[in-house]
Amino acid sequence: MLNKFVGMASIGSSFANIALLQRFLEGIVGVIALTILSAMMAGMLIMSAFYGLYLGLTRYGLDPDAALVAVVAIGSFLTAALSALTVARLRQLRELPLRTAPMPTLSRLTNVTHAFIDGFKAHPSNTRN
Repeated sequence: MLNKFVGMASIGSSFANIALLQRFLEGIVGVIALTILSAMMAGMLIMSAFYGLYLGLTRYGLDPDAALVAVVAIGSFLTAALSALTVARLRQLRELPLRTAPMPTLSRLTNVTHAFIDGFKAHPSNTRN
């Protein structure tokens, strides 16, 4: 529990300047917006590639229905593969806090803090009658 408080205190002390925090948040919002825009553009490019594949298959003599089935099958396979990859990565992320050890500096700082508090409580001038 104390590890979390020490971590939050260290993060809070590094963002003491409000203007710095505001610039940081503006940067995060910009990154999120550009990520969404990039994902939309990538989706459009992928759809264009599937349409080009369909046109190429029909131009080289494949029946339009068969070309459609082939393009849908390829798209379905890619969607299933990417979904399985996403689920695997999510499982790895969920297990990450369980596999990682606490930072050595933070655990040493926690031990020093606990020793200080124990010593402070044990000192006779700090006890109440």
